[in-house]
Amino acid sequence: EIKQGHAVVLYVEADFANSDPLPNVLDNIGISLDKVGDIRLDGGAAYIALEPDAVKVATRLLRRALADVRTCEVLDAEYEPEGDLQEVQLVRIDKRAKKGKSLK
Repeated sequence: EIKQGHAVVLYVEADFANSDPLPNVLDNIGISLDKVGDIRLDGGAAYIALEPDAVKVATRLLRRALADVRTCEVLDAEYEPEGDLQEVQLVRIDKRAKKGKSLK
């Protein structure tokens, strides 16, 4: 869990419907979920709260790890993200299922 006031919010526009769930993507690019705060999804946009030391890796590698990334930038500290709060946990994915639906 990130201490309040010590997080950087990353704004990402991408095709999340054709990408793995964000917690899985972050883990796959080497960002431990302990360095991730809230993730909010708002259609094709995501707001990801990260510890400052994870931001450089995230901005560099998310462009390759997600489908059709249009924007990946750090927001001003005062910005209040919108969107639906997403659970920050790994999801088991059956790659054989159509469109990467998650298993329960």
